[in-house]
Amino acid sequence: MSKDAPYFHASYRQAFPCKPGNFVVADIKGQGHYVGTVLSVRSTEPGWFGEGDEFFYLDGEKVPSLRGTGLEDYFGQAWGLRKSDGPYQGCSLWEGGFTGSRCTAYRWHMKDPVRFEKDLRVEIEHKGVGVGKDGKGGNNFERSDEYSSVAFWYQTGAHMSYPPLPKGMDRLPFDYRDFQEFESLKALFSAGKTEIVTVPGLHGGKQLEWSEAKRGARLDFPFRVGRDGVYQLMVLGTHRWDGGEGQFLIDGEPLGDVHSFRNGEYLMHREMALPLGKLKSGDHTLSLRTVKAGWFGLDGFIVQPLRTAEPK
Repeated sequence: MSKDAPYFHASYRQAFPCKPGNFVVADIKGQGHYVGTVLSVRSTEPGWFGEGDEFFYLDGEKVPSLRGTGLEDYFGQAWGLRKSDGPYQGCSLWEGGFTGSRCTAYRWHMKDPVRFEKDLRVEIEHKGVGVGKDGKGGNNFERSDEYSSVAFWYQTGAHMSYPPLPKGMDRLPFDYRDFQEFESLKALFSAGKTEIVTVPGLHGGKQLEWSEAKRGARLDFPFRVGRDGVYQLMVLGTHRWDGGEGQFLIDGEPLGDVHSFRNGEYLMHREMALPLGKLKSGDHTLSLRTVKAGWFGLDGFIVQPLRTAEPK
């Protein structure tokens, strides 16, 4: 291999949540060419997050010579994002527009590499639907969603130091250190058949399975939060060919859309994210109510507080 052959690089960054100012995807010193971006967003505010533009500052520029017109345009779509899998750009995860939903999109600059001689800085505005200082809503306000990214590029010579890499759990939208097993909780109400089943590969090796439940039947599970705040619940479950449909509730109030547990294959570790909401300190109840009879595999859940600062 030639001594001046460029080497492949990748750099991870995150902001949980985003702070004022653009989100930095890459800050590169040296000579090379930029070949791709993966961006993940967890919405922590109501509304659309993707009105921000992307900026490419080449070789010491004060004003970017490359500036886009919005995140959905950069990732090859328009009028928002939706799940897609194009060869050079697409959206591999799109949970919807609810508060707490997640999105992951990618763009490969294979046909349009961004070449730089001295340095390159890539930034993205985190703007979208929001509320201004005057209390009025609009479509181009800075938001405090959770962003994480991986930048990909080739360069010659030594690269500059990468930013510190957060610990594994601190890179996830949900902290599995706070995972609560359904099988360890006593169901307060049950109609149908419930049993604890050992399934190798699951979190904790077991799950609660619920079947033979008629429409409107319900399972209730207690949980507790230590302080008032904004929280998101994520249920980890299993889907299979005879799965039913269910509505999750918090303290008797429906939370989010109906979830289907049906799939042609046996799929473990399916994260079902529920919308963010306010919870008071104290005891609460997570419920699953059947909308369509069938089988439900329930592994566990996480009660995730809304983060207000970078992980340490």
